[in-house]
Amino acid sequence: MAVGRAEGRAEGIAEGIAQNNKEKAKLMKEKGLDINLIAEITGLPKKKILSL
Repeated sequence: MAVGRAEGRAEGIAEGIAQNNKEKAKLMKEKGLDINLIAEITGLPKKKILSL
């Protein structure tokens, strides 16, 4: 049971980080930062950033 709980917690943390990266990338894009720089900072693919 503890293993399942730990896995669920880790998955939730990863999802939260991914959501935060998307939000930050959207803000950076709106501010006019270079897509390549945003991708480097957030780790998101350029295609994903362009779709934000």
